[in-house]
Amino acid sequence: MGRPTRQWIEGSLYHVFSRGSNRQAIFLNEGDYVEFDMLLSAAVRSHRVDVFGWSLMPNHWHGVVRCPPAGLSRFMKDVNQRYALRFDRRWGRTAHVFENRFGAVLQATEQQFLWTLRYVVRNPIVAGICASPFDARWTSFAATAGVAPAPEYLRVDQILECFDRDVDTARRRYVEFVLSEAVDRHGEGIVTASSPEGRLRAVLSG
Repeated sequence: MGRPTRQWIEGSLYHVFSRGSNRQAIFLNEGDYVEFDMLLSAAVRSHRVDVFGWSLMPNHWHGVVRCPPAGLSRFMKDVNQRYALRFDRRWGRTAHVFENRFGAVLQATEQQFLWTLRYVVRNPIVAGICASPFDARWTSFAATAGVAPAPEYLRVDQILECFDRDVDTARRRYVEFVLSEAVDRHGEGIVTASSPEGRLRAVLSG
């Protein structure tokens, strides 16, 4: 029996992720990261996907994206297939690079969305790759925090609106939020007086 077709909700936010086959590495050197980043950027523009966060890990990658009218399946297929072809050609391989099915989790609440944003950019720290999100090159943290150029498809303004209307204050609170250890998996400690639910709901609803 075939797998059921995914049912996408246009305009909603999703946490998407894709792992290497058998959890094997999908990036073997710096050139692999650069190439994937280039292909991801091209696919985002081609499929008109709004991006709120990402991280590239040695054996998987994460994205937080808004679902376009056509859904996210073609976007994910475009990214993964194009990269897999180049990866196999570069390293003389014939095996599958990614697991057959990518993951996609609907962000149903404001707390879930913000917890996921934090989770995604903290992946390198949790994995022991670096000690601080400032040291993680292949995530969206630096661009959102304002210490690196942001691509036009990264919705920095909408992310920062969740923290404050003043940009400088919002960036500071975003950084504090990511660095904080006082946020648990259920989102406790996320919504504060400086990030009222109305602003968060506006981001979730597009």
